[in-house]
Amino acid sequence: MFAVNNEEWSRGSRFTCVIVVRELVPRKKLHPVVMLSRNEMTKIIYKEFIKYLPCLLWTHCPVASFQDIASSGGSGRISLPSVSLGPAGEQLAPLLQNSMSLATWNCHGVRRPAVWMIGHSYIYWAAQRAAYHPGGLDLGFKQADVYWRGIRGLKWLQVLPEVVAVSRMSQSPTVLVIHAGGNDLCSTRVAELISIMRSDFERFAAFFPDLVVVWSEIVPRVLWKGARNKASLERTRRLLNVRVSRHVRGKWDVVIRHRQLEGDNRGLMLQDGVHLNDIGLDIFLSGLQDAIDRALFLLQGVGRSEV
Repeated sequence: MFAVNNEEWSRGSRFTCVIVVRELVPRKKLHPVVMLSRNEMTKIIYKEFIKYLPCLLWTHCPVASFQDIASSGGSGRISLPSVSLGPAGEQLAPLLQNSMSLATWNCHGVRRPAVWMIGHSYIYWAAQRAAYHPGGLDLGFKQADVYWRGIRGLKWLQVLPEVVAVSRMSQSPTVLVIHAGGNDLCSTRVAELISIMRSDFERFAAFFPDLVVVWSEIVPRVLWKGARNKASLERTRRLLNVRVSRHVRGKWDVVIRHRQLEGDNRGLMLQDGVHLNDIGLDIFLSGLQDAIDRALFLLQGVGRSEV
C-alpha cells in the first residue's frame, strides 16, 4: 500500500514529499520537516505513518522498525503488506496517488497492463468469436485489460493513426497486437509496403512508456480480391511475412506464424474465400493467446499462468 523509498524521492519533486508530509505530520511541524534531510524526513514520516495505521487499516499490520530502514543505508524500500483499508485509508490512497509523479506511482506496480489488438476484419470477427469462449473477450487474461479495434477493410496506412489514438487512451504498460497488411497486397508494391511497415513499427515505441509489439503474420486466402495471379501474390505474401517478422523479432521477439492456417486452408475459410470460419477463428484466437501470453511475460512477468 505504501513504501518508504528515498531512492524514489531522489528522482521525484519536492512537492511530492511536502504533500505527503502535510497529511501525515501535524501542520506545526510542516515547515521544519521540509528543511530536514531526506533521511530525517523519512524517519519522521515513517513514525507518523505507524501512528495512523490503526485508523487506516481494518486488519492488524506488522510494521518494521526504523532500524530496518537505517540498516539498508537509507536507500532500501520497506513496504507495508497489502491489507484491507479502513475508511480513512480509502480516503488517503487517492491523495497519495495524486501527490506522486506518474513514474513514481508506476514503480509500485499499481497499474494493470493493457493489450490492444488492431487489425482488419480478422480482428473484428475474432472478437465476435471470443465473446463465446470461456475466457471471453479478455481471452482468459485476468491480470490485463484487453481491447479490440477490428476495422473491416483496414489498410496499412490506417494503422499508425489507430496506434496514435490508442496511445492517448492507454498510459499503462502496453502489448500492441497488429494484424494488418493483407488488404494492401493487391494495391501496393511489396517493397514499398515492407518499407512503410518497418518504418511504422519503429515509430510505435515512441507513443508508449512501456511497449511490446506482437506482429500477426498475414494469413493466406483462397481468394485475393483484385489479384491477377494468385500464385504470384502468394509468393509476395510469404516474402512480406518473412521480412517484417525478421524486423519485429529483432526488436520484440514476438511474432504469430499461424502455421495451422497455412497451406490449403479452404476448410477453414468461409465461402467468400477471404474470411475465416469458426474453426479458423478458433485457431487464429489460439495463436493470439499464445503470443499475448509471451508478450505479457516480457512486459511484466505475468500472463495467463499468473491468474
